[in-house]
Amino acid sequence: MAANGWTEGLVVPMRRGPDRFGLISLVGHCAAINPATRAFLCLISICLHTHVRTLVPTNGFAAAPADLTTREIECLKLVAQGLSDRRIAASLGIVQSTAHEHSENAKHKLRARSRAETIALAPSLGVVEA
Repeated sequence: MAANGWTEGLVVPMRRGPDRFGLISLVGHCAAINPATRAFLCLISICLHTHVRTLVPTNGFAAAPADLTTREIECLKLVAQGLSDRRIAASLGIVQSTAHEHSENAKHKLRARSRAETIALAPSLGVVEA
């Protein structure tokens, strides 16, 4: 960053549950950031993050969270609606064991211990709406 003249930075933590968080990183070439500007940038970062998350349901992800595949995200959305593996399979036109495998893969990628915990994490990633 310094090679490009960026001398100042700010990292804004974003709570994503009781024990998870994300970070928004900002860098620039200005002199030291004063406290009022820092507070303003933190607020703007949170607003931008919130706005971008509203775009996901209609536009999809630029990069899928937690390396989830498109099929895993589709399964998570259906699990969040209360569908069983059998109904997920019928909805997606796949066999039940494949639907279960996609749900289990998503659970492991999110480091969740149960299907319920997986769905509890999904809104914080923007996969489903809270």
